Amino acid sequence: MILLKIVFEKQEIEIRWDAIKAMYGEKIPEPGDKLLGDIPGIDTKFANAAVTGESVKVRLSDWVGKIDSELHKLLHDDLSFPDGMSINEVKSKPKLEDVSQVPIERSPESV
Repeated sequence: MILLKIVFEKQEIEIRWDAIKAMYGEKIPEPGDKLLGDIPGIDTKFANAAVTGESVKVRLSDWVGKIDSELHKLLHDDLSFPDGMSINEVKSKPKLEDVSQVPIERSPESV
C-alpha cells in the first residue's frame, strides 16, 4: 500500500500541449471547468507550455483522482510518461517502410 502511494504521488504523466489547446480553444483551464481545471497548478503549467511548446506534466495521483473516464478517453493518445512518446507522436513519425525507400547518396570516397 505504501509503494502504491509513493508511485501515485511522485509519478507524472505528460499531456501534449497542442491537445490541451485544441480542447480549450481560446479559453484557459480554470477550477470547476469539468476538464483539466481542477488539477493543481494547471493554469500556470498550461501558460508555460504555450510559450515553450513542451508537454504539460501532471502528477499521476491528480490525473487519476480528478479526471473522469470520458476525458481520459479523449486525451488517451496524447498522454505519455516523462521522456516517452504519446501514441499521436509515434503516429506522426515516418514508418520504417517509408524511410527504407529513400535513396542513399554515397560520397565518392565510399565507392
